[in-house]
Amino acid sequence: MNAPTIIFDLDGTLADTIQDLVGAMNRAIAEYDLPPMDPREMAPLTGKGGLRAMIRLAFEQSGTDYSSKDIKAAFAATVQDYDTHIAVDTVLFPNVRETLDTFRSQGWRQAVCTNKPIAQTTKLLRALDIAHYFDAVLGADSGPAKKPDPAHILETIRHAGGVRERAVMVGDTITDIKAAKNAAIPVIAVDFGYSDVLVADLDPDAVISSYDTLYDRAVAVLG
Repeated sequence: MNAPTIIFDLDGTLADTIQDLVGAMNRAIAEYDLPPMDPREMAPLTGKGGLRAMIRLAFEQSGTDYSSKDIKAAFAATVQDYDTHIAVDTVLFPNVRETLDTFRSQGWRQAVCTNKPIAQTTKLLRALDIAHYFDAVLGADSGPAKKPDPAHILETIRHAGGVRERAVMVGDTITDIKAAKNAAIPVIAVDFGYSDVLVADLDPDAVISSYDTLYDRAVAVLG
């Protein structure tokens, strides 16, 4: 029987990245005399447009005149700053490393499927010293599709050497849940991520509040 595959989202699922993301944005928008934004208020936008959506909201809330050129320039500056400060305040959620060890010891394939650009994704996974756990890592620009398009999930499974019938997704927002459902695989939601609504209300197959319970839940949802 083909080994099972577990696919993780990154921001808000494996790692708490919002302080560094918004920190980079705040330094970029300061050039436009915009006030800093609160990282926790920005967190739900990670699954709803990401940095571009955060930057646009910062301009909108400032009440200043802006153009698409301003958004584009601020985005480029944010990306450059974030690349330099990608893991200053970012940390893994509790027990992530131990959980990855458990799945590896039990013979599971492990992968990351994120809407973060692949260069930033691989750099962050290395900085957090967990890149070696994954059989595949796909970002927003790894192919023509990104979550919630099921092709993003299915390509991740394929790159990991797994099969759809033996795969499960772990994520924190509606984007992850929709992607898994679109790909017809079970999905486990973490309730400590960046969703702006209760993830239990989004109809995942299971919800966890700690990585301590993930392995047992993953086994259960695969049946």
